[in-house]
Amino acid sequence: LEEPDRISNTREAEDYCMSILAGERTERFYVICLNARCNVVGRRKISEGSLSEVSAYPRMVMETALNYNAHSVFFCHNHPGGTCAPSSEDIASTLQLQRLLGGVGIMVLDHMIIAGANAYSMAQHGDIEFGARGRKA
Repeated sequence: LEEPDRISNTREAEDYCMSILAGERTERFYVICLNARCNVVGRRKISEGSLSEVSAYPRMVMETALNYNAHSVFFCHNHPGGTCAPSSEDIASTLQLQRLLGGVGIMVLDHMIIAGANAYSMAQHGDIEFGARGRKA
């Protein structure tokens, strides 16, 4: 799968995440790195978990964003056996990553959760503040 040149809206991000996570039977967590023009400059699978959980290792997330010289990032992971609604742990870890990356000037644009043909955008649902520097209003 070739990475798209540009991801400029939520629908394109959903499609991109669905293409990477389609058919996966265990939870996986990805970081997608973008430059200032919203061009994908890289992606990395941070971890692969079980049927119901996956870790988002802050050190690996930070390393990935810095190695790709990312202006911004978004995250995605899947819920292979359930709903795409985030758990309280999903939201808490995303806010922690948003604070961490915001401290070095990297924006977290969104965190997509994929469950089958459904997608959930934390930014669209107000779980994280789009472009925030680690603070939820």
